Amino acid sequence: MSSATPPTATPRISEAIFRSRWVIGGLILLAVFSFLSAVLRAPTDDVDLSIRNPKGSGAMALAEVLRHRGVMVKDVYSMRDLDNFTSKDTVVITNTNEIDDVALREILHTPTNLLIIGTLAQGKRFDPYVQSVPAGTPDGIEAQCDFPGAKAAQTISSTRGSLRPLRQPEAACFPVQDNAFAYVSFKRPEGFHLALLSEDSLARNDTIASAGNAALLLNLLGSSPQVGWVNGTTFQQGSDQNGKDQPLLPDFFLIALVYLFVAAFVFTLAQGRRLGRVVPEELPVVVHGAEAVYGRGHLYEKSGAVAAAAHKAREYTARRIGSALHIPTPTTPPVMVREVSRYTGIAESQIHELLYGEVPTTARGLGNLMHDLYLLTKLNPRKES
Repeated sequence: MSSATPPTATPRISEAIFRSRWVIGGLILLAVFSFLSAVLRAPTDDVDLSIRNPKGSGAMALAEVLRHRGVMVKDVYSMRDLDNFTSKDTVVITNTNEIDDVALREILHTPTNLLIIGTLAQGKRFDPYVQSVPAGTPDGIEAQCDFPGAKAAQTISSTRGSLRPLRQPEAACFPVQDNAFAYVSFKRPEGFHLALLSEDSLARNDTIASAGNAALLLNLLGSSPQVGWVNGTTFQQGSDQNGKDQPLLPDFFLIALVYLFVAAFVFTLAQGRRLGRVVPEELPVVVHGAEAVYGRGHLYEKSGAVAAAAHKAREYTARRIGSALHIPTPTTPPVMVREVSRYTGIAESQIHELLYGEVPTTARGLGNLMHDLYLLTKLNPRKES
């Protein structure tokens, strides 16, 4: 007689994989989507004075410190992006030599505060505020002004050019020669501020820690809720020759995203139906009132509120009994104790201990006090009016 071979069951691992095939497929799609998003986002670059450039020529260090202080720093690629900033924000403009005169003039009329970093060889492009002059110095420059941000910085490392004001400035700091400064600020006719720094290397990763460069820039930008960063090299890269905005993401991206959310919603419904309908089930135990009281007492004990809870309970009990016995308010503890003892038949010492005695410090003591106060209210007959 040959031995029978027992039937074999499907291996548990393969069965689990088969049952979870939709979940695994969804995770794979999610991983692919995350990868594509990371590729499309392009978190870093090598553009000079870019807040995405971690190299020495970039300005990522300044942007990260500002973000750490709660300031939202983001790139500005077009004139439409400038509409997202309010009168409390500041827009920084760098590499202005890469921006044409028409666009620069439009930026200067933006209804927000402006900080221009780097004006070397720009001539009168910032008329009627300043003229860029070639006078500079490789040595540190002292503030020599009353502007708080400049006084906090004390010095800056150097400047390859300077600014000559064409009208009365609000502040003129770090003088290079007579009527030529490394920092000048004005109040524009619209009420917004315009500040100009002649040297753009003050914001670079490799020199921002020199002298008071970081202190000056953080004082200029740190109080703004948002800081927009216009880099002349990348400005208006999202526009065509006709000035119409071009999408930075492919047209199918939004459609694919909608399909992904719909698929996730349908998958959730399908998985949920496998669980069956909701079945009500009664709890197998009953929590008695005493257990609830002692349980709450433990919560008061953990939060250090036993004394406060006992005081409130005694105050409520005294008020309730006093109202029932028509005891005039306000009253004193001796009067309350005497009247309650008179109408309940309980000794005055016991009444005083219950209403004005030692404060419990544990959950058990609080529970016992609550129980005794409850019994006291039940023993209390109503006084005839």
